[in-house]
Amino acid sequence: MGFTGIIYAICVCILIFTAASWLRKQRARWPYPPGPSGLPIVGNTFQVPLTEQWLKYAEWAKTYGDVMHLSVLGRSIIVLSSASAISDLLDKRSVHYSDRPVVPMAGEMVGFSRYIALEHYGGRLKEGRKLITNSLSTRNMPEVQRMQEMKVIHLVSRLMSSPADFRLNLRWFMASVVFQYSHGYEVETFEDYYVKLAEQVAEDFSRAVQPGKFLVDSLPFLMHVPDWMPGTGFKATAGAMAERLQRLADESYHHVQTQVARGTAPPSFTANLIENNPHPTPDEEDMYKTTAMVFYVAGADTTTSVLEALFLAMTLYPDIQQKAQAEVDRVVGFDRLPNFSDRLQLPYVEGLIKEIYRLNQVFPLALPHCATQDGVYAGYHIPEKSIVIANSWSVVD
Repeated sequence: MGFTGIIYAICVCILIFTAASWLRKQRARWPYPPGPSGLPIVGNTFQVPLTEQWLKYAEWAKTYGDVMHLSVLGRSIIVLSSASAISDLLDKRSVHYSDRPVVPMAGEMVGFSRYIALEHYGGRLKEGRKLITNSLSTRNMPEVQRMQEMKVIHLVSRLMSSPADFRLNLRWFMASVVFQYSHGYEVETFEDYYVKLAEQVAEDFSRAVQPGKFLVDSLPFLMHVPDWMPGTGFKATAGAMAERLQRLADESYHHVQTQVARGTAPPSFTANLIENNPHPTPDEEDMYKTTAMVFYVAGADTTTSVLEALFLAMTLYPDIQQKAQAEVDRVVGFDRLPNFSDRLQLPYVEGLIKEIYRLNQVFPLALPHCATQDGVYAGYHIPEKSIVIANSWSVVD
């Protein structure tokens, strides 16, 4: 079959798939949620922007409501734009909406489908969540908080000695906190090997999950197209990302494994897993590796962004900064730094932190969920396998 024949076959497959999806929609007993009118077969594919989709979703929500339906190449997308709708479906009915859709680039090709953020609902996901929940239980919090308070002292010292490098110091701080907790690893500088590699992996994740970034996410069959065909450069990109992800998971885990064997491992999430199960099965070991890396991939970069937003806000609104400082001075005094035990006595600072989260939405669109069965909400049909997206931007805007 020549190149023209291959393209023809691909187009036929797309038409059959989207036509079948359209027929299923016509047979639905309940109406779909309202949404913008699309074109035959392709639906709203060309109406959804490639960047900043949350802004368009928020605009559409003003017309079509808090529960909106889109169709992209035959795939139903349900966009939730209110706290009540998000809670009703993703919290109260979580058993039917806890799965993740197949994300070909990030999940299947790079390998993030083995990580909690994109992992499909099942026993492995439940076990990984259980490991994290147990580790962050109330009884472990005092030790975790003491570690964070010590890191804050080091951060303040760095900020005072090199204020112009505050962004670099903030990134060092979060990397130091996360790696200390997850692997018992002391980060001395931001040029640290593991930190540089983890930064690249976090960047890879953000890029790979970006909606519209890679055509393969809309046309999954492209995963199986030969590498020599035009337009398959995404395969080399995915291969490089997958190599970095696996190298980080393997090397950081083996570092702790060696320390445990020598009896020199500091307390950490990973060390605790190895000590409790020194001879894991290959599947268990892979789960330990991927679960431990979630702390950095999902937490470090996002929290750093929030801290940077705090610095920006305090620069733009010095009167707010002065009020917060006055509350800290009144409660804490002048001979020590605030700690977690002061939190309940600092309501203004607490409110300030919440406002920073509102103003700086790290994920204006939450990671997508997937409906595991047909459902009805507010009189509307939510089809099985539809992608369900919470538009955080609309909720807090």
